[in-house]
This record gives sequence, C-alpha cells and structure tokens, in this order.
Amino acid sequence: MGYDKHSVFADPLFTAPEDRDYRVRSGSPALELGSENFAMDTFGLLPDSPRKWEERRPR
Repeated sequence: MGYDKHSVFADPLFTAPEDRDYRVRSGSPALELGSENFAMDTFGLLPDSPRKWEERRPR
C-alpha cells in the first residue's frame, strides 16, 4: 500500500542489550540516520527512585 516505503529495517547493533546497554556501536544504521548515543543511567527510574518517592509522599 506504500506505507513505510522510506523506513529502514536493520539491526541497530546495540552495545550490550543483555546488560540493558542500548547504546549503539560504531557503524550502526541508527547513527547513520542521525541518532546519538547518550548515558543509559541518566533517565527513567533510577535506583534510588522508590526511596525518594516515599520521602516526598504526603502523610
């Protein structure tokens, strides 16, 4: 039907997905499309999030 005719389907070449490291290796098609790697520990729920939430919860 013509949908996705400009899409790219390829292995992103993740660094170590089994260790939750989703940066991509050199030569990854994602880098060629303009994506950039960023630190995997600076977003989402961090290890101390549950404790911080409990400290801020109104009583």
